[in-house]
Amino acid sequence: MEYYKDKTILVTGAAGYLGTSLLHALAGQSCKILGVDRAGAQWTLPAHSKAAIETFERDIKDPDFWDEWIPKAEIIYHFAAQTSVYVANEDPVADYAINVLPVVHYVQSSTQLKKKVPFLFSSTATVVGVTDSFPIDETHHEDPVTVYDLHKLTAEKYLKYDQKTRGGKGVVLRLANVYGPGVRGSQLDRGITNLMVQRALRGEEMTVYGEGGYVRDYVYIDDIIQAFLLAGQYHQRLHGGHFLIGRGEGFTFLEMMELIKVLVERDTHRDVSIKQVAPPEHLSPIEFRHFVADHRLFMFKTAWEPAVSLEDGLKRTIHYYANLANGTNK
Repeated sequence: MEYYKDKTILVTGAAGYLGTSLLHALAGQSCKILGVDRAGAQWTLPAHSKAAIETFERDIKDPDFWDEWIPKAEIIYHFAAQTSVYVANEDPVADYAINVLPVVHYVQSSTQLKKKVPFLFSSTATVVGVTDSFPIDETHHEDPVTVYDLHKLTAEKYLKYDQKTRGGKGVVLRLANVYGPGVRGSQLDRGITNLMVQRALRGEEMTVYGEGGYVRDYVYIDDIIQAFLLAGQYHQRLHGGHFLIGRGEGFTFLEMMELIKVLVERDTHRDVSIKQVAPPEHLSPIEFRHFVADHRLFMFKTAWEPAVSLEDGLKRTIHYYANLANGTNK
């Protein structure tokens, strides 16, 4: 993408799932990438890159973090986050410190420095809560039912406040169920599709709560990264908005797992089993939501379209994890 040529791009959470995928997508561009993540993060960098990639260990919770990095950046992708619904519920204060306060500090620092750059924020479609109809578009009211979603929405609103009152620039993307090749996150309640693929490849039982009839919108990681790249490129026309990013197709959880079963059995010539189990008592209501995204507004403004079907995406994911297990991934 010509837009990113010669730009300095700051990526927080750069060693995580979204961050690593973005770094690999930008590796073919003549740009400078400043990748920041917590101490001890495991980096998976492109083997060959036209981009100049530098990595740094920093604490995003440090109030002075942005004073160091805003002067260096021309565009910011803020992916650093705590992503577990259950961890957030158990310790709301710690979750607030990682998912809200860094955004507050960014607004304060950028105002004091008098430098506002495009700020791309990764949010979640679950800020709308438990919906009873779909597809859902950007006009649907927010009704978070978890601390995690409440904090994501709070961060969104603070960015919009900055944009309305202080000259802030930025775009919020609310992501549906993201899956596909990449580094594994640290939370077991995220990346369930990838986890089930790995279980099936190991010959382990895949489990589904109840009848598995809850509908999800599964969107492949490459399509998500393309959406973020376009959001950065067209940030002026998207300014101040939040946009739902999904394929716009609904599959039940059981349908998704049955497709994994068929594809893995075809590749490995081994039986894969699916077991229906009773949901744990502590399970959040958000786990039983039905959701499909209406992404037409973002598509209209950027010409973005999801390119990878669920079947093709699962094939690629199975291929990736099979090669990873065999030690043949580059």
